[in-house]
Amino acid sequence: MSRPRWTQRWPWYDRAVGSGAYNHDPGHDRADHRAACVDIKCGKEVSTDCEGLYVPYTDAGFQYFVDQAINVFMGGVNIFLQMGTQNMTVNMMKGVNALRCAVMSGAATGWYFIASAWWALYWVGQESLLEDALDFAYPMICTCNEDVDNLAAMMGGNDSTAEAFGSCSEESSNLQM
Repeated sequence: MSRPRWTQRWPWYDRAVGSGAYNHDPGHDRADHRAACVDIKCGKEVSTDCEGLYVPYTDAGFQYFVDQAINVFMGGVNIFLQMGTQNMTVNMMKGVNALRCAVMSGAATGWYFIASAWWALYWVGQESLLEDALDFAYPMICTCNEDVDNLAAMMGGNDSTAEAFGSCSEESSNLQM
């Protein structure tokens, strides 16, 4: 079997891969090894830590929901920021987060639409329609945020950086979830 062209310049390829260093058993390849190291649940299942979680049906709860959804969609940015700010003081991380939030401020006001819909449904006694949707969606968003934080931790992030970039709203960041 000839080895791939890109490996011709790297003699370690034969020692590491060709020797079976990554193969713990004959049916186990490197892709399986990497997948075992990072268990991405986002979009597939709900994490046990996120099961049964919900946001309160208040302005702060709606802000928190939108902030968490934004964090999922901006996961790459959050990972990059957590890697780059791991040695900064808390105030410096808050400053960097303020810049991140300024860039995303248009999306961060999306909670107004959720709150408006909830109040309109409350007026007609049908708020449970929106509450059921939020209760269904939030555990999935929570799971995806856990995956983002786990990837960031693999690349140098920690609990402090994850907390610093977890929300753009001071009120929603103080929620006890």
